[in-house]
Amino acid sequence: MFYSFTKESIETAQKKIDIVFFLEKEVPEMKIGVLKARFVGMKKDGDIEDFRYITADEGLEIFANKYPEKFSYWKRNSFEENPLSASFEVIPKGKNVEELTKYFLSDEFSGVIDVSKIDRIKDSLLRSNKVIEFLFFLEKGILMIVFVLFLGISGVTVAFISSSFALRQKEIFIMRLVGASHS
Repeated sequence: MFYSFTKESIETAQKKIDIVFFLEKEVPEMKIGVLKARFVGMKKDGDIEDFRYITADEGLEIFANKYPEKFSYWKRNSFEENPLSASFEVIPKGKNVEELTKYFLSDEFSGVIDVSKIDRIKDSLLRSNKVIEFLFFLEKGILMIVFVLFLGISGVTVAFISSSFALRQKEIFIMRLVGASHS
C-alpha cells in the first residue's frame, strides 16, 4: 500500500515539474527553429519527456486564465501591449531537472534564452527536484522495510517449525522409553 502510494506520488510529481525557458524579446525565427530542432532531438533521444513552444500572445492568454486578478490589475495599470516573451515549456524525463537547466544556461544559448528569468526560478526547480529525490529514497526505503519484515517473518516461521519438530522428537523419545512401538 505504501509502495503504491509512493510510486503514484513520484509519477504525479514528475508530471507536474516543467521548466519554462523564456526567450529574449527579439530572437530571430531561425534561432527559434534551431532550438525547436534541439528539443525534438532531445525528445527522440529520451532526454526530455515533451516540450511546447509558446508564443508571447499565448503566454499572455495562459497568464490571464491562470491569474485573472493579476492580469486585470496589470491591464488597468500598464500601457505595454505584452510584456511577456515567447517561451519553451519543457517536461524533463526523470530526475534530470538540474542537468537540463545547466545545459540551457551554457554560452551556446546566450542571446536566445533569457538567463535572468532562469536564475529566478532555479531555486523552485531545485526544491521540486529534492522532493522527487526524497520520494525515490522513500520508495527504496519501503522496499527495504518490506524485505526486512519478510526476513523476520521467515525467521520466526523457521524457528516455530524447528521448535515444534524438536518437541515432537522429545515426545517420541519418551514414548519409546516407556515401550511404545514404532507405529
